[in-house]
Amino acid sequence: MPQKLLRLWNEAAALIKNEIGLSAEPLPVENGSLEEVAEAFEREGHGPLARSLRHIIDDRQSIDAQVIWATLAWTLREEALCPEAVIDFGMGMVYYSRQTKEQMNAWMSLWKRMVPRRKVGPTLIYDPANLYESILHVRGKRGFRDIVKEIVLYGQNGADISLDEYVTVITKRYRRFSYQLAPIDAKIIQILLKTPGKTIPEIATELGYSTFWVSQRINKLKENHILFEFDHVPFSKIGIRMFNVLLKGQESEKDALHMVAESPFLYGYREVLAGDWDLLAIFCIPESWQVNKWLRRFEKLASEWRVSVTTSEIKRSGTSASFDYYDPYRNAWRIPWDALRLYSEELVGTKAPDDLEDVVELTPYGQRDVRLEDLDIRILAAIRARAKTLVEIRKKTRASQNKVAARLKILREKGFIVKRWEALHIGLVEGALIETADKKTGKMLMHLSTFLPRAIVSADQKSRLIAVVNLPEGGTYCLLNVLAPLRNKFTFAQLGDYIYGEWGFPTYPWNPKTQSWKVPMEEVARWLDGLR
Repeated sequence: MPQKLLRLWNEAAALIKNEIGLSAEPLPVENGSLEEVAEAFEREGHGPLARSLRHIIDDRQSIDAQVIWATLAWTLREEALCPEAVIDFGMGMVYYSRQTKEQMNAWMSLWKRMVPRRKVGPTLIYDPANLYESILHVRGKRGFRDIVKEIVLYGQNGADISLDEYVTVITKRYRRFSYQLAPIDAKIIQILLKTPGKTIPEIATELGYSTFWVSQRINKLKENHILFEFDHVPFSKIGIRMFNVLLKGQESEKDALHMVAESPFLYGYREVLAGDWDLLAIFCIPESWQVNKWLRRFEKLASEWRVSVTTSEIKRSGTSASFDYYDPYRNAWRIPWDALRLYSEELVGTKAPDDLEDVVELTPYGQRDVRLEDLDIRILAAIRARAKTLVEIRKKTRASQNKVAARLKILREKGFIVKRWEALHIGLVEGALIETADKKTGKMLMHLSTFLPRAIVSADQKSRLIAVVNLPEGGTYCLLNVLAPLRNKFTFAQLGDYIYGEWGFPTYPWNPKTQSWKVPMEEVARWLDGLR
């Protein structure tokens, strides 16, 4: 065994050098075993690494896999990395080195048992096995190599990397990875984003391919974590009002996020990296005669802290998607920004904005036309929790199959459950917000948004328009230049990643008799009183 261990250690060192460019440390024991390597970790004060190695040994994975993990962990043990990063890098190195699907699945199963999913911060989830598996689908082995190199280099430059920092870095890096789409994939994604209700046979007919072939392409995109299909519950149908809330601090003692962090209505937010605002928050508030009173009080309390607030209820919304400028051969977006600037000048200079047609259809938010029972709300909650099959929904609702199936049919027919698609990892790594209260400018913005890869446009009852667009790298600056001819008719901000709040599906009790939600008044009071 000693000679075999030394040979395997040297082979692992060569793999590590070849894959991520690190020179591995020599075997720390002579004429020993991997158990003695675990003892060496223990002696040097690396208890988590020792326990992980013993876990791997006890699982009886192949000896070469055990040695690869031990070699990389021993090499990284003195770097300024949290132990979770060292453990994951070793697990990832083995996972990406496996030769067969069965070997990969066996190692992934061990990884998920060793490091189960857990919450490590208000908005941070630590789930490395699933994350690194997704990285392989999206970016291949290169993605893993890039992450390890960047984080190790960061640590070697004197920064101690905590678990929170490690999770933040790998999550953001993963979001920025881009998958190379085939030309037909781009066409399929565009159709699904623009018309989510379209069936596969309809898409196949439009593109001139067989239904089977189109279905295969869609399934591949879903398996590679590029295309996501999900059921959506329109909140307006169930008495939930949605608001865009824009905040701007004026030398305030409280930052903008602090003003909304404890709100029971916070659905999500995006921090502003640069621009006219500090934060975009999304509020979801159950219908109540007190809604406007709460919002006015919130605005008043915010102003006392020198934080200005603009609240815009979403009354109509629509989306646009354009892959006209995606170059699949270079895996890059080639948006003609200079031509769009000329078009923007033409809109301002020669076209009468009133003559512009509505190119992005803004759908009015629907009203409830079916009485909702307690079972209906439980079904919708299960749908929001990503339950897909009848069996999964029955399990969450604890109702009979016939009752669930009957109510599901009605809820789908009446638009309480609608299909949605979303695409990730397609090179759209920047976000921008454009807001205007000028109706003519809003129409111009809608026209310009149809040339952009992805835009979500919403309007309130006063026709204030807010567009959130996803752009390729460098696109925020280019878009701002395109909008320059509109001058002082809009506000603009570069957005960070979207962060979900703790809101989730309404946890407020539903009253079938009054067809309304019971709002937790004490939580509302606690939030507002905390802003005094």
